[in-house]
Formats: sequence, C-alpha cells, structure tokens
Amino acid sequence: MKAFKYIALFMIVSLLGCEDNEPNPEEKVVMQAYLYANEKVEDIRLTQLIAYGGDDSLAEPVNDALVKIVWRGKDYFLAPSNNDGYYHYPGTDLQILEGESYRIEFDYFNRNTWAETTIPPKPENFNMTGDSIIFSPDTFGFDTFFFFVDTLSFDIIGVRWDNPMQDYYFVSVDRLDKSARKIRTGFFGFDIDFAAFTEPTQDNTYSVGFFDVSHYGPHAISVYRINQEYLDLYESRDQDSRNLQEPSTNVQNGLGIFAGFYAVRDTFHVDFKP
Repeated sequence: MKAFKYIALFMIVSLLGCEDNEPNPEEKVVMQAYLYANEKVEDIRLTQLIAYGGDDSLAEPVNDALVKIVWRGKDYFLAPSNNDGYYHYPGTDLQILEGESYRIEFDYFNRNTWAETTIPPKPENFNMTGDSIIFSPDTFGFDTFFFFVDTLSFDIIGVRWDNPMQDYYFVSVDRLDKSARKIRTGFFGFDIDFAAFTEPTQDNTYSVGFFDVSHYGPHAISVYRINQEYLDLYESRDQDSRNLQEPSTNVQNGLGIFAGFYAVRDTFHVDFKP
C-alpha cells in the first residue's frame, strides 16, 4: 500500500462514519480506487457501507462484484485479488497513460455504480540534491527535540520539481526493504515505525531529513501530481459536527473515490556511521 493511501482511507472512513441521513446505507458500495500512470491496475477496493451507529463504519468487503474499467471504448474486466475487497487487472493490454480518461463500472445492490477520472501530467524536472542520509551516535547528551535519542542525523536531501501552473502535488517517502533494521531513537523505549507523506501542496520543493525515515536501508522519494478528485476528498476531511454534509465523492450511486496519479521517483539510502 502506498504511503499516502493511509490518510486517504482514514478520510473516507471518518467522513462516511458521520453520515446518518441515508435511508438505506447498507445498500451502498464504498469505492477506494486509484490508477497510477504506467503501472498495473491493482489498487481497486470495494466495501459495503453499513448503518450509522454500528461498531464499524464499513462492513464486509465486496468480493463478488463484476468490475470493469472502460478505456477507449473497450471493457477491461478486473479479477478479485483476495478476500479483502481488492481487485486487479490480470492482463497487460490495459495501459494507464498521461491525459487519458478512464471509467470504472459495476452493478451491485441493483445499482449501476460508476466513476471517471483522468490521469494528470507527469511532474516535470524532478531532481534530488543528494542520495544518502547518514546517522551517527548522539553526542549531545541532552534532550534533543523533546526526547532522548541514541542516533541523530542533520543530513537533508532537497527535492525539487517544476510547478509553473500552481498544480497540486504530494510527496511520499517509503522504505524499500521491509526487513531493514529500525533506527534506534530511544524515544521512551519505543522505536518509531512510519511512512512519511505530505499534504497536497502547490509548492515545488521538499526537504527530506531524519524526521522522514524510521529504518536504515534503501528508500524511495515519490512526487505525485494529483487530480481534482483526490484534492476534493482531502479538502472535505474537516467537517463541523454541527453541520454534517455528505462527503465529497466522484462515485455515482455509491461513495468513495476514483482518482488518477502520475508519480516520479528516485531512491536514496539511510546508513549508520559511528
């Protein structure tokens, strides 16, 4: 799962949990579906919305829908990936390309549910100023940034890309080796394990430092250009409980999001040197 999706999923769950004015909420499907330029289609998930006030905001995954993506007038049928409501396209002829439009469609609960999205342009002139972050033993001997640390790094990797039209982007930092050793922080005896990602921004720079990593080894920095569907969902995350509104969605006869992204990325390494 790409790092930014954690916050997207949290937003969908939180927003849908606030909805209490739907007459038959158990008969709606919630879609969390993303297409990435030049990558396989494997990030499509369907779940069933249940009545407000239950123990969970989302009910059972929907594993038996006949889901298709329509591209250039042709249907591409998806296959279930597992029992968690995920679907993927098993072939190689469905291409996710910059500027192309796609429609996802399925019938469930006697409703034709569908959504459309367009893949945004590629982030231009992406570059990094370095390729490593080096940690060394903490020699300060005092409370650093409000907690005691065993290791520390002041290295910064600058990331830059062009943004003359003030489009929206976000940046994620992901570790590539899932078995890599954690960075010992000494933070009250706990080790921090996280993936870094930014809010949607119109900036064209980001600085990657010790606060963006939790493990040694290889990492990837990705800059995503996002489209309006994802931005709308993000901006609707802050709802006033005195004025609840239906969450932003581009899914017709359902809820959730179908969005396209274009990402560029490069790698760097996190090391320890005494």
